[in-house]
Amino acid sequence: MKKVRMTKKKNIWNLCKIEEIGKEEFGKRISNCMEKNKKEGENSEENWIRMQENITKELIDYVKGVRKKKPWVTDAMIIKMKERRQAKKRMDEEGKRKYRKLNKELSSECEKVRKKWLDEQCNEIEELEKTGKHEEAYRKIKDFNGGGGGAGGSSKCIERAGREKNCLEKKHLEGGKST
Repeated sequence: MKKVRMTKKKNIWNLCKIEEIGKEEFGKRISNCMEKNKKEGENSEENWIRMQENITKELIDYVKGVRKKKPWVTDAMIIKMKERRQAKKRMDEEGKRKYRKLNKELSSECEKVRKKWLDEQCNEIEELEKTGKHEEAYRKIKDFNGGGGGAGGSSKCIERAGREKNCLEKKHLEGGKST
């Protein structure tokens, strides 16, 4: 049997926050940190390693990572997911019961929020079509479908008047359900 190893998570930096702080301000913070930790008699290799550590430390402090998530997932849902994960780790009956309860709540909440989000997307695309902003509507459809130019049901959403709602949902469900 093959042993599966967990890979270490890579840090994803939200570099837009550097723009908010300002590049000069961020540079000053790193320079100040370098001055505090300056040591006499260091060779260039040690200096380089220390500089990398200081930059990483500043990034962790001021430019927190971004969690990739579906657009409809809220912060409350993420907290519930963490609670569910903790409950799953517990091996007793109470943990199992709590996990099942949280899992049911989370799946129903995700489904409701996802459907609401899909309705909003469809309505926004229809509104763009009604106002004659076809390029924006098609760009939105392309973004929604992942930007791929394959055979998709993207035009179905525009033609949905009088038919069942959320044709975008059909396209999404083909890709699989994930929260």
